[in-house]
Amino acid sequence: VNGLGMAFVNVPAGSFASGKDTVRVRRFRLSAYETTQAEYSRLMANNPAANKGDTLPVENVSHADALKFIARLNADAAEKAAGRRY
Repeated sequence: VNGLGMAFVNVPAGSFASGKDTVRVRRFRLSAYETTQAEYSRLMANNPAANKGDTLPVENVSHADALKFIARLNADAAEKAAGRRY
């Protein structure tokens, strides 16, 4: 569980077939649950969701904003101190 209270699971490195290609992925951490509007708002200072509610999943997030969310999570001092990278 990270500083925002988000639970993550570790996904091991591996590979899979995609058509004629083999795709290899590094290990990564995946949120065990959908990101709530409260979690998103704490880091991003806004809430793009149409259906408001702190415990509801955040929605209407662009790919660019999702990348910004991860960048801010990685830049968080508490996350860095704990050695967590997303």
